[in-house]
Amino acid sequence: MLGRYGKSWCVPETGLGESLTMPISEPLHPVPLTMTGLVKRLLLLPRSMQLTHLVFSHGENAVHYIGEGESTGYLTELLGEYQSLEKISLPELLFKGYRYQNRIVLRPLIGKKTSDQRTDERRSDEPDAPVVLEVNRLLRRFIPARVPVTFSWIRQIAHLDDYRNRKSYINGVFGRKVRKYGFTHRVTQDSKELNLFYHNVYLPYIQSRFGRQSHPRSLKMLDTQVRHGFLLQVYEQQQCVAAAVCRRIRRQLIAVAFGVAQDHDDHLKRGALSACYYFIFQQAEREGLDSVDLLRSRPHKNDGVYEHKRRWGAHACRDPWPHTVLGILPSGILPAPLQGVLVHSQQGFTELSA
Repeated sequence: MLGRYGKSWCVPETGLGESLTMPISEPLHPVPLTMTGLVKRLLLLPRSMQLTHLVFSHGENAVHYIGEGESTGYLTELLGEYQSLEKISLPELLFKGYRYQNRIVLRPLIGKKTSDQRTDERRSDEPDAPVVLEVNRLLRRFIPARVPVTFSWIRQIAHLDDYRNRKSYINGVFGRKVRKYGFTHRVTQDSKELNLFYHNVYLPYIQSRFGRQSHPRSLKMLDTQVRHGFLLQVYEQQQCVAAAVCRRIRRQLIAVAFGVAQDHDDHLKRGALSACYYFIFQQAEREGLDSVDLLRSRPHKNDGVYEHKRRWGAHACRDPWPHTVLGILPSGILPAPLQGVLVHSQQGFTELSA
């Protein structure tokens, strides 16, 4: 299939999007999203009944992970390779705690300590490595009080007032590339254009970026969003180099899906994806909307996606969709990659090191 998007990309009859799509579709409207997110947690609750113990070795520092495994890929990116140890049941963790090589890794999370446990603790050294505990969000109350918590993903929303306060910076940094390469855009609701975008741009880009961890949205889902929003296409001369599906809900514009044309790295370096953001905010301002929801990123100050969205004025918010919560028990030497993790409090998200 060839078109303005450049090289062809064939999709099997079964459809990559179908094979990698999440089993539970993610709604966009806030109320159904919250309700479906709760259903998702209930359905996935059994995954937290049997937890895995991993030990990440970051230089000379070790980090223990005890959890259901949802964030192991992300933690591997932060901390490097890990050693997989034994499984531990959640009831055992809650009532007995957990020991490894005669050291207390995690104390009992609930219940009173027995005299044997208190004697055991006096004989054991204090834990010398931080512990990351990941369980279903329905079990959050079992994470010890005052332990910093974060999530596998966070949401980033930019209010138009914050965007306007940064507008001179945005025009100077991102607008410069738009002008340099002569990027233009157009907005469409045409189903044929959406089909070309989906198969030739969106799927190849998502699979290239995330590989087996990718969960592309279905064409049917994006078609529904375009009928209530639009497909914004970014052009360099006559070629569409990037595009985004956007949906209007109330006074908010949601950037549902992004795609960059083949030769992704080259287009990204030239600012094609930034041009998408540039024109999306212009469209939201033109329509008199209040905010732009840029969806999710990893909760880390050094995450490239998080930082890129922050530079547009986007603030970190809790996302109802991810089903796990991560408690970080800082003990011993906290490796540098963990210091930049964004943890949640009543004041919002802040760096763990702070």
